[in-house]
Amino acid sequence: MRTAKSRLGYGWERLDMAVIRSDVADRDRRLVVDAWNADAVTLVQP
Repeated sequence: MRTAKSRLGYGWERLDMAVIRSDVADRDRRLVVDAWNADAVTLVQP
């Protein structure tokens, strides 16, 4: 399993703790990442 950071290819340290399954990341990565960063600045934009 890869972390959201490596999966999405971004350097967001917060995502290091967010282990996301590849199937989830492929379909709903925007929603999942936004949920994990709900208390942080919205980094995911449409």
